[in-house]
Amino acid sequence: METLHEVLSIFLLILALSYLLQARMWSRYGKKAIAEPEMLFVPALIILPLGLGIVAAHNVWVMGLPVVFTILGWILTIKMTVLLLFPSSFKSFEGMSEDTMVMMVRVCGAAGVVLGAVLVYRFVITG
Repeated sequence: METLHEVLSIFLLILALSYLLQARMWSRYGKKAIAEPEMLFVPALIILPLGLGIVAAHNVWVMGLPVVFTILGWILTIKMTVLLLFPSSFKSFEGMSEDTMVMMVRVCGAAGVVLGAVLVYRFVITG
């Protein structure tokens, strides 16, 4: 279980840093994906098994940091299932301006960096 915690902690931190440093790129990708949802089928086919794997291996509902991984697994599973079954459900974001989307990406990135740093410290650095 520790290896899963370590890998997911580092992954979350790297992804969140990417959101912060490449917010405009993520925003443009998001806008294109909203306009053409089929762009997300291949990523969804990769991410869904990741979410399912986390849920299957780590469906732990206890107070503390390990529950973050369970919640992450369920979020990935539900979001990718919705995307594959109802791709047009994300169309509600279509009218959002690029600046608004960039700000949302940066806010998510900042929150992810904080959470990722805490998880890396707890599971990777201090073990």
